[in-house]
Amino acid sequence: APEAVVIVETAADETLAHVGAIAEQAELAARRADILRGEEKSKAEAIRQAAEEAEAAVEPLRSELESNLMFQAQTLLAKAEAYQSEHTTRNIRAMAQAEAAAELRKARFEKSR
Repeated sequence: APEAVVIVETAADETLAHVGAIAEQAELAARRADILRGEEKSKAEAIRQAAEEAEAAVEPLRSELESNLMFQAQTLLAKAEAYQSEHTTRNIRAMAQAEAAAELRKARFEKSR
């Protein structure tokens, strides 16, 4: 019977040691999980902050681009109006010249009769 007690005590000690090792592994795994969660939170925060910084950096560029586009549009509109005005003036001048030539021909025709 004393041998059986020694065997049982040895088995119990081994079981306790095994349970202790499993508990240590579980504790280490829990710590790793906490670290990973913390790293994920840090990564998410870093990504969010980077996105905010990128948006803040893009805003002045967006404003400048809008200003440049507005300036270019106004410049093109002014050029188009000047072009149209120039062609309108040319057309009026051409019509006036044609009318003057027609009047001159009419006067010459009447004079020749």
